Amino acid sequence: MSKQVIINCQHLEKRFFVPHETDKTLRSKFVHMFRRQPGHFIYPLRDVSLQIMEGDVVGIMGNNGSGKSTLLKIIAGIYEPDSGTVDVHGTVYPLLELGGAFNGELSGRDNILLQGYMYGCSAVQTRALFQDIVAFSGIEEFIDQKVKNYSSGMNARLAFSVAAFMQSDVLILDEIFSVGDASFQEKSSKKMAELVTQHKAAIITGHNEAFLRSICTVLYRLEDGVLSPVL
Repeated sequence: MSKQVIINCQHLEKRFFVPHETDKTLRSKFVHMFRRQPGHFIYPLRDVSLQIMEGDVVGIMGNNGSGKSTLLKIIAGIYEPDSGTVDVHGTVYPLLELGGAFNGELSGRDNILLQGYMYGCSAVQTRALFQDIVAFSGIEEFIDQKVKNYSSGMNARLAFSVAAFMQSDVLILDEIFSVGDASFQEKSSKKMAELVTQHKAAIITGHNEAFLRSICTVLYRLEDGVLSPVL
């Protein structure tokens, strides 16, 4: 049986206006309310086309500010492209900022239940997944502590664990593996391979080319707004 296209991006362009700050006085700011402020556009994406099939694990490398997060946010529906089209067939779980979806004042336990609710799982479904999520994260003894007290590594473990077990068709993971230790990365690699067998898709950004090559079925580099195949 042939694989289906799950994400289809065609000729995406995104630009942002960067104002030139010449004067920060209150009077200057008031004047600029009624005038076009001088500045320039930057183009993190220029004519980017990308197809992702069921079972693909797509890696995107690039320097900070190269447009990786912008591309993921467009696919996730957070940004609108200035031109081009995006078609997503299935449900998407975007993890675009490490722990950004978590409420720091809540415990890890409560955050798992909250994430399940936000992404369409019933309380019964989330509770059924709860033990697997916690066991995979390896932070059982801290699960009832407030997330604001977690280290970045603990945050990464819990964030990836929740994403991996949610009933979504596409995982979008932005720099999630940049803070994990080697054992966590190895466990995550095996989980990603399992997702491929389930015909789910994932998009991962990062800087570690060796790790991305080990975990991804397709690898790209984004530079100067242009997406080029690496693997």
